[in-house]
Amino acid sequence: MEKEVSIQKLYDEYRKKYALPSFQELDHECELSTIEVKEPFFLRQVARKVEERLSFFHDIFSEVLNPDVASVASLHESRFFTDEEKTEFFIFFQKLMVAQRSLLEADTLLDDKMYAETILFVWKNYPEFKKGTLSILKRMKEIWETNLDPKEQLGYFG
Repeated sequence: MEKEVSIQKLYDEYRKKYALPSFQELDHECELSTIEVKEPFFLRQVARKVEERLSFFHDIFSEVLNPDVASVASLHESRFFTDEEKTEFFIFFQKLMVAQRSLLEADTLLDDKMYAETILFVWKNYPEFKKGTLSILKRMKEIWETNLDPKEQLGYFG
């Protein structure tokens, strides 16, 4: 019979070893408490939860920087962002991509130290990622709150 270890207790062991952020903060943002505890692969699972959260941000940035031509919403929204805004968003996106690629690299190497370093990099930049994403989302919401002429908009989409 396996001895059950709490997620927080196991996380705290890695936290001490690698100076990771607090469990509560990371759990709040990345839902660590939903992880199924498998001790030998625990840090790997934490990193994947962090990557899931980054993927959410990535998708929002991508809608503006590279709108899906099959999505009426993406095409409509992207018209309202200036080149200056897109340039600013790309700077956030670039850092986000470094974090995501670092997580993939750690996942390829299966190296706990690299997972920990990447989690720390993400956490250090997390407020910036979240701020950039919120700025895009608020702007997208504003676009839809304006009074639009459906005929004009539908004509644009052909």
